[in-house]
Amino acid sequence: AAGPLLGDKNTAVTLNGSTGYITVSDARTLDAPGAVSLEAWVTTTSAAQEQIIIGKGAAKATMNYLLELNSSGKPNFIANGGSNHAATTGLSASTWYHIVVTCNGINVLHYINGTLDATVTLTDTLITNTSSLNIGSTPALFFSGSIDEVAVYNYTLSATQILAHYNIGKCI
Repeated sequence: AAGPLLGDKNTAVTLNGSTGYITVSDARTLDAPGAVSLEAWVTTTSAAQEQIIIGKGAAKATMNYLLELNSSGKPNFIANGGSNHAATTGLSASTWYHIVVTCNGINVLHYINGTLDATVTLTDTLITNTSSLNIGSTPALFFSGSIDEVAVYNYTLSATQILAHYNIGKCI
């Protein structure tokens, strides 16, 4: 599928919501014991169902970190298989969004299209594990739509960096 970035010759991965996902083998650089930033451009065919964007671990309950859309279409971050840390704004289907979540071990910050949407106090701890990174699934909850330009950082991106990433890639 065509991705969200104008002039970008590579394409987004389109996932069917029932079987497709991408697995990236474990690497030390994917662990985030103290801080993490997760970034992706996403468009979903149904914002009213829980679906995974990026997660490191074999099951939702044991993930090191997880970025998903919850059943209200809101980006949601989970650390160490623990509590939900959701954004304020729900996404609409069939629209590209630039989603970034940062976690510094104390707070979770959600950015949508380069703008801070929510700051939530982290109630769990970031851990490391030897599991693979999955894009689009846990593999039990599948993403329905397209995902592009996925990035995992083992540090927190600043608001300035996030806005710059969005401005570089925005379609409008």
